[in-house]
Amino acid sequence: PDYLVAVWVGNATGEGRPELVGVKKAAPILFSLFSMLPKGNWFTAPDRELYEEVVCRHSGEKASINCADTDTINAPIAGQKTDICHYCQTIFVNQKGEKVNSNCFPVAEMQSEKRFILPPVQAWYYKQKSASYKGMPPVAKGCEQNHRLPFDLIYPSDGSKVFLPVGLQGDEGKLICEATHTLKNATLYWHLDEEYLGSTTHKHQMGLHSSKGKHRLALIDEDGMELTIQFEIL
Repeated sequence: PDYLVAVWVGNATGEGRPELVGVKKAAPILFSLFSMLPKGNWFTAPDRELYEEVVCRHSGEKASINCADTDTINAPIAGQKTDICHYCQTIFVNQKGEKVNSNCFPVAEMQSEKRFILPPVQAWYYKQKSASYKGMPPVAKGCEQNHRLPFDLIYPSDGSKVFLPVGLQGDEGKLICEATHTLKNATLYWHLDEEYLGSTTHKHQMGLHSSKGKHRLALIDEDGMELTIQFEIL
């Protein structure tokens, strides 16, 4: 509490460099300087402004009955007004680990699991930093009804307006679309304005040559579930 250390690393002109970022260049100097300073007492905790709260270890939100992994922390009193975790769910699976429900599988044979489940696009980013993420298991055959879409578009989003620049040779630019599916080896079928473009597996990217104006992009997975968005080329 007795010292303030500030470190700035960069070009005097403000010009950026890919490796010239705070966590890689300024932070090591910061911690080196702090290690040279005399050790003192830590900050005094504002106990009157804190209360104990059980939170979900994955989301950081107040724990619900569906959260399997929790921690107890000292949180600001204002945290009492926040919602409980809505990312953890209790799901039912069969012996193969596939998601089932009472309309398609005997209740007595169901097994319950508590899982941390993110929407498809958030899961795509999260999995890049957390190899232990499981997400939603595959759905058993015959249990697909009323199931949330297991895939989504990362880019473009519904209602996007996209500007495609012209290349150096005067050629038209290409719109690179990207999607994600919760199942690793799932296949997605791409359609633009009712015209079939092709399919992708595992890495879902598709280049589109589109004219100026509004377009309809549709994605269909192997189970027949469909996602449709509208976007505009400027």
